[in-house]
Amino acid sequence: MTLRQLLRLHPHAVVLQLPPGPLLLVSLVLKKILGFRLVADAHTGFIYTTYMKEKLLNAPFVTLLRHCDLVVIHNKPIKFLLPRDVRGKALFLPDPLPRVRTIRPPARVIKLIKGERYLLLPASFAPDEPLSEVVEAARELRGAKIVVTGDWRRALEIARMAREVPSLVLTGYLPEDEYYYLLANAHAVVALTKREFTFLSAALEGLSFGRPLILSDTLALRTVFTRGALFVPREPSADDLARAFNAILDETTWRRLRREIAELRTEYVRMWKRCMVDFLKRLFSDLIA
Repeated sequence: MTLRQLLRLHPHAVVLQLPPGPLLLVSLVLKKILGFRLVADAHTGFIYTTYMKEKLLNAPFVTLLRHCDLVVIHNKPIKFLLPRDVRGKALFLPDPLPRVRTIRPPARVIKLIKGERYLLLPASFAPDEPLSEVVEAARELRGAKIVVTGDWRRALEIARMAREVPSLVLTGYLPEDEYYYLLANAHAVVALTKREFTFLSAALEGLSFGRPLILSDTLALRTVFTRGALFVPREPSADDLARAFNAILDETTWRRLRREIAELRTEYVRMWKRCMVDFLKRLFSDLIA
């Protein structure tokens, strides 16, 4: 289908979202035949591979980026993982903030949180998330719940452990309105990864909704979240997480972080607009000229 569309439209330029890696190879072959310019939108999972599946599907193809006309990256530190002869082609474009909407309280979510303070932890139940440490930290938590969203069936042992902790709530996968209601009303948002160079969408969602944050101490996150957040080690212990959870429940600390995150949100929107203008200028000057 894609090949048929390319042959019919004969485009001047094609923007390719990566991963997967094999698609880059196919696109470069078509580029040679059809003569279009190729822009690769390269996300972290394509450039920085840690899992075997990523290494097989993406790592062998990274060097092919040198044959693209432009490479779009979404966090600045990842640029230095690109091959040296590709870095000059790299365009930085941060992700936009999610749109904040007013949502009526969903009955099922209200029943889950029971009017209590809660820290929201959006999870994918992937190996890079320190969820067993979160469970252990939650055992000692008082005065708040930790609400973990996402499909817990991907990590059944973690789910079994979590059910033994009264202060921990696993919601399962949520419809958008329920998820955004939890996000808008959370005391704070927790976004954790053991992987360096990973920029977590949950952190950006927390910023958009003006929620104080607890984040993993990665270069990608620290570069953006210069304030409004508490950081824990990239591979935290349960004690590290417990200290952060209790710290953000302190009213004085929480008010300071909330003020800072509101200021950071304004700055991020301005930065994104500047980057978008620069991106469009570079895009058109390189591809149309």
